[in-house]
Amino acid sequence: MDSLGILVVGSSPECAEEINSLLRNHGILVRVSFAADCRGVRDRLQAERADLLIYDVSAPVEAPVDEVMALGEAASAMNCVRFSPAAPERLIEAAAGHRCITLNADDNQQLLGLVETLLREWQAAKRARPMQDPLRDLQQCYDTLLDSTADAVALVHEGLHIRANRVYLDLMRAANLDELAAVSVLERVEASSDRLRTVLSKLQSNGGECDLAVTVSTPGHDAFEADLACRGVRFGGEQCVHLVLRPRDEHARLQTEMKRLRETDPLTQLPNRHAFEQRLAESPGPAPDGYEAAALYYLELDGMAELARQLDPPASDELLAALAARLHAAVGDDDLLARYSDHGFVVFAQRKDSGSLQRLGDALLRAGANPAPDSGTEQTTAGISIGMAWANGEVSAWEAWLRQARSAFNTAARAGATLERYRPEQAAAAGDAPDGHWADRIRQALDNREFYSVQHSIINLEGETEGLFENRTQMRAQGGDLPPEEYLPAAEFHGLGSNIDRHIIPGLLGAISGSGDRHIINLSRNSAQDFSFTAWLSQQLEQHAVIPSQLIFQIATPAAIDHREETQRLRQELAALGCGFAMAEYGDQPGSYRLLETMRPALVKLKADLTRDLPDRPDHQDLVRRLTARARALHTEVIADDIQDASALAMLWQCGIRWVAGEFLEDMPQLENIRSGPG
Repeated sequence: MDSLGILVVGSSPECAEEINSLLRNHGILVRVSFAADCRGVRDRLQAERADLLIYDVSAPVEAPVDEVMALGEAASAMNCVRFSPAAPERLIEAAAGHRCITLNADDNQQLLGLVETLLREWQAAKRARPMQDPLRDLQQCYDTLLDSTADAVALVHEGLHIRANRVYLDLMRAANLDELAAVSVLERVEASSDRLRTVLSKLQSNGGECDLAVTVSTPGHDAFEADLACRGVRFGGEQCVHLVLRPRDEHARLQTEMKRLRETDPLTQLPNRHAFEQRLAESPGPAPDGYEAAALYYLELDGMAELARQLDPPASDELLAALAARLHAAVGDDDLLARYSDHGFVVFAQRKDSGSLQRLGDALLRAGANPAPDSGTEQTTAGISIGMAWANGEVSAWEAWLRQARSAFNTAARAGATLERYRPEQAAAAGDAPDGHWADRIRQALDNREFYSVQHSIINLEGETEGLFENRTQMRAQGGDLPPEEYLPAAEFHGLGSNIDRHIIPGLLGAISGSGDRHIINLSRNSAQDFSFTAWLSQQLEQHAVIPSQLIFQIATPAAIDHREETQRLRQELAALGCGFAMAEYGDQPGSYRLLETMRPALVKLKADLTRDLPDRPDHQDLVRRLTARARALHTEVIADDIQDASALAMLWQCGIRWVAGEFLEDMPQLENIRSGPG
């Protein structure tokens, strides 16, 4: 904009020329333009800026005063009506609906005075414009210095935070200024509150400086000592107080913060696994202060692996954080609640009696029985399963409590949304004897190479000639060699299952190499949880020159249900090597069909008790038919094992089973009669 702009609205250009001549004769040089109607006014305002719009007394009816005033206001022009005292109608109409300046057409001094005033203001604004960019630059430099300084700096007005740099926000444990904006500094900083309130009020009113020794409290109830330097300043046109906060022992504060970060789960803000184990290791044993009973609980969300696949990562995090909040509300102040694994939580509680501990377990169960966030397709309900172990005088170390709680959790998870207490008699039956008897026997057998593998043929009833064998590992013992059903639960409990697998597999690969047959090799649940297993297996395959497609590695279905994520990872890694995947002991376990859909194994082997006495069990016949139909719909073949007689074999054929195994099948000629039978 080179000069002040005036737009004159009148009946002819002469009215604009008259005004221009008047201004020039008085030494005022401005840009004057003309419009005769509303369209002309609109075009002129779009083409060039008008600082003053003059509606002349001679304006025609084609330029209604109301519309012209509205156009001027929209263009941020100053509206002016030049009227004749003899005909004030246009002035009255303009003043009725718009703000405007009035000029008597018979008094040119009014026009001259108005334009001179506007011209002075325009020239002052023009001189000020070059100063605005340096001011913006200075403001940016100030902001940069404030945010980059190592000191914690904040500005407060009437006790409330209005500005703070990153260091100050970090000290106050605030993510951004919005979290502090409505918080009085008196709520976080203490120096005897009355004194600090007086100091802030005095500095804001009269200026000056003051130094105080203060105690700062954070939202997490942590506190640290600091020195506070304050002085009165002006900011944003207001008298404020400038604060500089310097912790007295920064090293100690950093050490405290690092310790907190090491021991806190970032998602749930609960103690993490390290902190939980350290707390228990420091003070195991009898409960203090009159408490006579204690228990440890292990819990997980039911079907969390499946939920994680349905939800995006933020929604999964929100689900776990919400569960943590509900669990925190359910436990007592003295209870120790922690996040123990990706999906698992633990609680250690002490009470006066066992009934109180049982009620706490029930409260935890209710806390987990809330709906999960919407997955996008349907509302998914999540519950929790809890394993509970008594921490009494019979157990001297917290590791044993945790093993017992996890053992009880595995039982609870099979049913879903239940609380299961650890029962020593059940654990002993499963080989979980705390005395380590099984562990010693298994380690001795490994040292003496007393494990060996036995091959069992698997026959295809449809006559396919491809060789398929299952390899089962036996353990030598004085009273007779033991099948895996007897020693494997104890081996898995003591973490020795993977040792047995690595002991047996190299010899199997040496025997399989070059045979052309397919072999099922059973794996323990320890191997499924062993992240290094597939890397070791890859080396063994290369060393023994075995074609990976000859191998099918089999996991027990209960183990796969208990460790869904680990089993899924194992299946994917085996597929990457070119090996197959199968599941044994398949039946009517809760979640087994969903697991089948997820894992898509090449083979599943039915539980032995489903096919035992099958001709006499119509309920089992119906179940086997359904299981077989579901599996084959997913292109998974079903194997029936331990076949005892021809009637069972014929019934399996009618149920859709095509792969069978058992000592009875050594009499091969009977297979033709089975295939030609009904079904």
